Amino acid sequence: MHLKLEISKRQLMESLESDSPPFVLDIRQPEELHDDSKMPAAILIPMSQRMARLNEVPKDKPLVIVCHSGHRSLVVQRFLSTKG
Repeated sequence: MHLKLEISKRQLMESLESDSPPFVLDIRQPEELHDDSKMPAAILIPMSQRMARLNEVPKDKPLVIVCHSGHRSLVVQRFLSTKG
């Protein structure tokens, strides 16, 4: 598994145009989302719902986790790593 802790929005946009685009998981709460902060192609699964909705995260694709500051995405990345 290749783990990269941060990517830029430009890098994300480029990867979404590739032959193997990542699954973009937005773990923010719905009230945090504004038109200018929404990520393209992102699936919203708030961090508080990660256990109940774990089956929605594919295991066979690269994964980009989006949050506001990076702290929650690191927590969720570690959680998902324990789940395979």
